[in-house]
Amino acid sequence: MNIGKIFGLGISLALVVVAGPVLGQDTVRFASFLPAALPQTQVDQWFADEVNKRSGGKLKVQVFAGGALGKPTELLKLVSEGGVQMATTSPAYFPSQLPLLAATNSLPLVFKDAAQAQRVLPALYADTPALQAELKQLGLRPVPGFWHTVDPYYMICRTPVRSLADIKGKKVRSYGDDVPRMLQAIGAVPVNLLPGDLYESLQKGTVDCTPYSLGTAVSLKLQEVAKYVTFMNIGSPGGWPIFVNEKAWDGLSAENKKVIADVAAAANKVELDKFAEADTEARKAMKAAGVEFIEFPDQQKFEAAAPDFLVDWTARMEKAGKGPEAAAMAKRWRELSK
Repeated sequence: MNIGKIFGLGISLALVVVAGPVLGQDTVRFASFLPAALPQTQVDQWFADEVNKRSGGKLKVQVFAGGALGKPTELLKLVSEGGVQMATTSPAYFPSQLPLLAATNSLPLVFKDAAQAQRVLPALYADTPALQAELKQLGLRPVPGFWHTVDPYYMICRTPVRSLADIKGKKVRSYGDDVPRMLQAIGAVPVNLLPGDLYESLQKGTVDCTPYSLGTAVSLKLQEVAKYVTFMNIGSPGGWPIFVNEKAWDGLSAENKKVIADVAAAANKVELDKFAEADTEARKAMKAAGVEFIEFPDQQKFEAAAPDFLVDWTARMEKAGKGPEAAAMAKRWRELSK
């Protein structure tokens, strides 16, 4: 993929929005980093369709899903430079550019479920000037009032895990800085893998387990190679906003900005409903594939063994010169989570 060509084409298209309507219509290109089958991307498409409808055709949002316009690690730059006007990607991919925001989609055991993450994250951003500054320096802002979240992660395995002792020595898919430490704290062996490598890795035994939501696991067909689900709740791994190029946003009419904000507010319930549907359908698909569901008796032991990830993250930010900002953010995070 020639990213340079994409940037050149995208920037010219971005000017359509910045300069104002063409033939009475604004056009917004929206790069969504996840595959089209996942609930979050379905919500992105619902968002686009609803904006198109509520604007009476004055604003057209086009969704390009599954990395069609770039890899997840390329999309922040793409939207920042105006190659597209909107994009979703995980802040956790950008710890150097977004050291504070990255925490909202990387720390385990800080959100019990998607609903809590959905309630906390927009408020945390609104109450944390340092978070806002990180995006502003990249020429970005979030769509107001809505952040994508993730259903709780459970342990999906090739062999049964019926207690905390059973996880010891198992090779478990990992990512980021904190999930490996969580796994090491309970005796597992972290193995960093991208989602696209999971099926083959489970099939070949490169890993024994992966933390994942049930809906996402079925979208990757993991029920074909992992026949056990243990309800060891790792919680929701947070979420991410719809990033908007600030110049493109400023180029929209007040009317179209209101349409986007209104649709974004409605998207919160749509996403939770999508998660519920995906979870129900995933359980059916897993049961049909012969997957065994295992209740986990050691949840409290697991949580007690894991580090306090907000404390550890704040300490890391202190070393990186972001101590006061991180401490204020962590304090507000805990308050909002009550």
